[in-house]
Amino acid sequence: MPARLSTTADVTAKLDAIHACRELAEAADHAPGPAKAVTAPGEMEGGIAPEDWRQLDQWADEGGAIAPSAFTTRGRTSDRVPQTSLASKGSASLATVRALERQRIEATRSNDAAALAGLLDEKLIYINSAGEMYGKQHYLRGIETHALSYDRDFDVREADVREFDDLVIIAGTMLGHSRLNGERQVFHFPCIGVWRKDEGKWRMVAWQSSSGSR
Repeated sequence: MPARLSTTADVTAKLDAIHACRELAEAADHAPGPAKAVTAPGEMEGGIAPEDWRQLDQWADEGGAIAPSAFTTRGRTSDRVPQTSLASKGSASLATVRALERQRIEATRSNDAAALAGLLDEKLIYINSAGEMYGKQHYLRGIETHALSYDRDFDVREADVREFDDLVIIAGTMLGHSRLNGERQVFHFPCIGVWRKDEGKWRMVAWQSSSGSR
């Protein structure tokens, strides 16, 4: 059975194995015949390409397992796709919240205030890494006026989760860059997000990130 992805380090190790898998697959691309399964070697040290994190966003955040050997070649390297997906973890509510969190991250990357509005609770409390507190409208207005803007590398890596009847708390690390009132911000901060189910819909009701040392 493939190993569980329980920490960012676990994901890193798997990514390194995928890198090696891709290198092997490059050679297989030129071989005749049907697509060939390429098994990656063991976990190794190495860097992480941003596009690899993108591929693993959904898998890692679902907390399941990834098998690096589940990659095949289909003519070109860019056409390789995973043949297995991660096993689900947690309840249907948790899966729903994780999917909504991915939507929030993508809307944040795009600075899409309209998309964010539907994901944020009217009673939102948003505290940024500088300790400034926002309500929902204040936060969205900052994005609309470009007083606050995010780069495409914005992301949140889940590290732990707590689930209650109508509440899900996700803790992790916020990564990426933004600009606040024209000043460049660099993220690598612990963060926590709280999602609440109200009238059948899940929305983020609280968020806090911290620039303090870990």
